[in-house]
Amino acid sequence: MTDRAESGGDEVSRSMPQPDDPNRPEPPVRPADPAGLIDELTRSGARLDATLSALGDAEVRAPSRLPGWTRGQVLAHVARGAEAYTWLLAVARNGVEPGPGAGSEALARAVAEAAARPADALAAELRSCSAGSAAGPRTPRSW
Repeated sequence: MTDRAESGGDEVSRSMPQPDDPNRPEPPVRPADPAGLIDELTRSGARLDATLSALGDAEVRAPSRLPGWTRGQVLAHVARGAEAYTWLLAVARNGVEPGPGAGSEALARAVAEAAARPADALAAELRSCSAGSAAGPRTPRSW
């Protein structure tokens, strides 16, 4: 599989490791370690937050490496994903759905609306959504 992006008019390619590739690096956390996975998600969120803090409005409106998407659209999509995981974690913790999940049309509208916000507002929204995913009980027994 090849990932292609436009960079100053030059095409950049990089090979992506496949699941059966013996040289594929091991994930930092094993799936059987939920607490470690949550810690890694928290560290990843901190790295994303540091990157977000450095972006201005023009940079958020710039094209991403995902063809046809701006950086703001990608960040808005990540925020909506964090909301979905928060919803799923609530179901796993409580055994009760906290309300209906958003449909694809509502998701597309929410991404478009969030992507149009100023960089600082988009960053604050992503931080808020990500914090909800990491909140709550952190041990498998409490799930």
